[in-house]
Amino acid sequence: MEIGFLEGDKLPKLGSGNNSQTSRDLIAWSLNISNLVKELVNEIKSLKESNMAKDEKIAALERSLNQNGKNNGAMTYADLFKSSNKETEAVIISKIKESNQKSKIDKNISISGIIECNHDSKEYRDNHARNEVEKIFTKIGVSKEKMVKVYRLPKRSNHVDLSTSPNTLTPTRTSKVIVEMTDSDSQKSTLIAAKVLKEYDDYRNIYINQDKTLNERLIESKLRSERNKRNADLNSVSGRHRFQDDREKKWYWGIRNDTLSDNYLYQLTLLPTFGANTLDLVLCDDSTRIFQVNIGPHLSCSSKNILHNTLNFDYHLNTHLPAPEYEAKRIYSKGNYMDMITEINLTDWYTLFENLTTEEAYEAFLQKYNKLVEKHIPVIHVSKSFRFKKAFPKWSNPQIKKITKEKFKLFSKLRAASKSAAIILRSAYNKKCYEIKKLVAETVLSYEKKIARQCKSNPKLLYSYINEQKKCKDKIRYLVDRKGKQLINEEDIANCLNEAFYNSFNTVT
Repeated sequence: MEIGFLEGDKLPKLGSGNNSQTSRDLIAWSLNISNLVKELVNEIKSLKESNMAKDEKIAALERSLNQNGKNNGAMTYADLFKSSNKETEAVIISKIKESNQKSKIDKNISISGIIECNHDSKEYRDNHARNEVEKIFTKIGVSKEKMVKVYRLPKRSNHVDLSTSPNTLTPTRTSKVIVEMTDSDSQKSTLIAAKVLKEYDDYRNIYINQDKTLNERLIESKLRSERNKRNADLNSVSGRHRFQDDREKKWYWGIRNDTLSDNYLYQLTLLPTFGANTLDLVLCDDSTRIFQVNIGPHLSCSSKNILHNTLNFDYHLNTHLPAPEYEAKRIYSKGNYMDMITEINLTDWYTLFENLTTEEAYEAFLQKYNKLVEKHIPVIHVSKSFRFKKAFPKWSNPQIKKITKEKFKLFSKLRAASKSAAIILRSAYNKKCYEIKKLVAETVLSYEKKIARQCKSNPKLLYSYINEQKKCKDKIRYLVDRKGKQLINEEDIANCLNEAFYNSFNTVT
């Protein structure tokens, strides 16, 4: 492209004398245009050079692929295009197009079940769809600012309406609405929040899913049609469900991993569970694992009394669980200490300890004490694997326990959630943490004021609370016996103390 006429000495210039404003504007405009053309020409040259370099690189790669194909006998994309098979080229091109389409809809969601607007203007129909989507987003708690574009797919037509004209196709279902989101995280959070729609009667038939390419939708439609066609030919019926009864196994056709396959499952509910129909099913791949399926009472009651029944059955495990081992635990908090004190006061200790050594008197006292414990302290039998929970602090109350459980549930959901869902759950979890911290601080302050007011009348309450606040409990770490040996083991320390206690009451004469 020749651009010599845009050189500085060949551009028009203003003459001497007074020039009009229009002339000056035209000269300035021509200078700007010439500069812009020069920039565009330079950019075109750089693009051409870049394309030439890429063409050379592609040619070198093709030569390398051809050489590898000759050496290894492997088929490459270049070999496929060089072949004269037009079908192979069509398949490759369709796969490339589908991959491009897939990349374009990575952030899209599809919403089915939205009522269509029968207006002639496409813009009006799209605006109507956008308003309906905004209402849905409000229900599930998603900001409408995350939407970039909303449009409705063309109406689907499945059968001919002969009453109008033989060439007119009438749509049988509402078409899907496609919503383009701002990013993938917004798409994932919307898909997770969509389960809230089932709680609203007006939106129970609205379904939100990830958008799919046209080819994927056609494949799914063909699979569903083929599945329904094959299931319609099966010989047995249970309510609205059909299955094939081959005596040994019962099965039906289903879609698994984008393929149509036969599902071998046993249906073990033989009696009606909803009026005269069997709508609640118990399915299992092995009929010997489940037995004694019983139809229980209704879940609730109504004027028509047509409700689902409860089902109960026994499930046979492959492995037998070991029988739990139990041990006796005494509940000292529920002991009858008043009767114990009465019996202790009525005991003639002088007669009981008469002519006994210290050791024998101690053994007699223990026997008496153990009989009183067995008589007045109740016993429960718990599994050996059971561990008593740590006691709650004295200032704890039912409200704190309730909020603590809610906080733990949010924490469990947060750990199991994906990155997009964690953003929503983390704010709720942080809010719950702040709420429980504030409540605990207020409760502790109120309890400490209470024991401070009662410290004169009940000082033990104050001292027990102070001892509980000690993080490190005092205990004997080690002892040195009479021989100068250091004792660290707890049993050795107990024996050393017992020996010292015994020697203090037994003097050598």
